[in-house]
Amino acid sequence: FQIRPTAIFSTIAVYVFCMITKTHIKRLLVALLIICIVFAMLYMLWSWYSYPIFELYYEKNLPVSYWIAVGAHGNGTLSTQNQKNMSLLMNMNPSDKLQAGFDIAANYYKDNGLIGTIKLWIDKIKTSWGDGYSGINERLWLGKTDSFLFQYIAGERNKLIYLYSQAYRIILFVGIIIYCLKCLRNNGNARKKKTSMISCITLFGGLLFYMLWEAKNVYSAPFILFEIVISSLQFSDSLCEKDIKVYTKKSKNTYIFICFICASILSAGLYIIITNPSEYTDRHIQALKANRVIIPIEFEEELEQDYYINEDYNQIEIKAALKEGWSGETIPQYCARITDDNGQEIVCSFDSSTIRDGILLIRLSEKMKAGHYLLNISCDQRNGDITFFTSNTYGIDYYPGILITKNNNNNIYVSDLLMDVSSYSTESKLFSSLFGVVIACCSFFCFLDYPKRIVVISM
Repeated sequence: FQIRPTAIFSTIAVYVFCMITKTHIKRLLVALLIICIVFAMLYMLWSWYSYPIFELYYEKNLPVSYWIAVGAHGNGTLSTQNQKNMSLLMNMNPSDKLQAGFDIAANYYKDNGLIGTIKLWIDKIKTSWGDGYSGINERLWLGKTDSFLFQYIAGERNKLIYLYSQAYRIILFVGIIIYCLKCLRNNGNARKKKTSMISCITLFGGLLFYMLWEAKNVYSAPFILFEIVISSLQFSDSLCEKDIKVYTKKSKNTYIFICFICASILSAGLYIIITNPSEYTDRHIQALKANRVIIPIEFEEELEQDYYINEDYNQIEIKAALKEGWSGETIPQYCARITDDNGQEIVCSFDSSTIRDGILLIRLSEKMKAGHYLLNISCDQRNGDITFFTSNTYGIDYYPGILITKNNNNNIYVSDLLMDVSSYSTESKLFSSLFGVVIACCSFFCFLDYPKRIVVISM
């Protein structure tokens, strides 16, 4: 709730640079004192303001040491965390959580050994720094999203922007590596060295920090600015260099032929990717990703959730789980009724055997038009064997609607049923064939622009 470590990496880098070069030491110490005072005042103000709002959740907060423990186990991501340790820390006294997390992390590193720890760090570097697309859709998945543009940026039609993002990240790292090697050879002017050194220290600090912290692909997104600074210095130098010189016309023709082959392969690959028919799910209401803190719904007889949708749809996915310890003579049967404002109704039946990976899929036989709908779920046995969920959103709805459970005392929930409402299609193209040809031709001619710099200096 307070501060991200990446917000202060660049500040630390400036101080480290000035300490190394021994410049402005007195000014830095005064500035550091002012920063500490301001930070302390802001921290007290924020704590005073936020505590009444988040009072119920402060004791459940996981300590900083927990995320270090997550980064020391499995592949360093939350997907391989130890659920028992997480539950243990959440139920401990707040004063004991911090040290307990460090103890768990230390035990993990002892079990890994030297070779295991090195492999773990390599995996974490690949996870946190190897995905150029990660920062684009990380937070766009939450809430109601039904725009056309969203589907091509962060939705399932994201192939083109995905390829561009990955290629861009690779180019950035190539530029960074080359420029760092040049810096080791003492090339470049003093001003560029100062800029690049601060950026390099920032990146190096982030690399070390996330070798210890939990690994997540989005964590490298705040460092893109520093990557661009370093990489642009390298490529700007390259563009200012003289043309590529060859000594025979045959060598030039060989260069041109290689560029032609590469351009052809790239263009053909792009055309196939963006015009290939695929399966797409256009999600118009999205709440399944909003499950950081999920709350079981007290389902006894039936529940109702209304929702508004601006696009046609034919699929509903609901967060669900089989109740632990449930025992009954027969498997309960559920009925889902979807009713519009005109009273037209579609009825679907399901049971707990249809749950896959925590998701209950309801695929409709026909597309429903845009509008206002009411979803009613009932069971032929009281309580049933399925648990449905809502989420803790601090009073903010992820989509318009009201969730009600019809029990002895009707409960109205602050948030909504964790579900996605989408349109599923089996045959669809990312772009038309004509548009694919245009993109392929543009990439082809852009790639062939490179041979213009090849100059024959001897026949």
